[in-house]
This record gives sequence, C-alpha cells and structure tokens, in this order.
Amino acid sequence: MNKNIETNSVIEFREITKLFKEGRGIQNISFDISKENNVVGLIGNNGAGKTTLLKTLFKEYTA
Repeated sequence: MNKNIETNSVIEFREITKLFKEGRGIQNISFDISKENNVVGLIGNNGAGKTTLLKTLFKEYTA
C-alpha cells in the first residue's frame, strides 16, 4: 500500500511480525479497519496465529 494515499481507516497495522525461539509466530501481517460501521472478526485454523496477533497488538507480547 502506498503510504502517501489517505485512507478511510480508523486503525492500520502494517508488517507485524512476532517470532518465537521455536521459529513459529506471525510474519508480515497487515490490515486496516475502516470508518464504516462494520463488524470485524478474526478467524483461522488452530495454530494460525490469531492469539499471537492480538497479544502483539495489545502489547502483551513485544514484536
């Protein structure tokens, strides 16, 4: 995404990475949440990194 373009996002996250010693984690996750009145969900298989992403975003883990 071109960083010079204005977006209608309330929240933007770009290239979030969290790696563990075991080598598992999340790599280069980017997304945004728009200003529209939308319900947003995060879904995926077990072990896909949903909890790791949320804990990283809320600073329970450091990136």
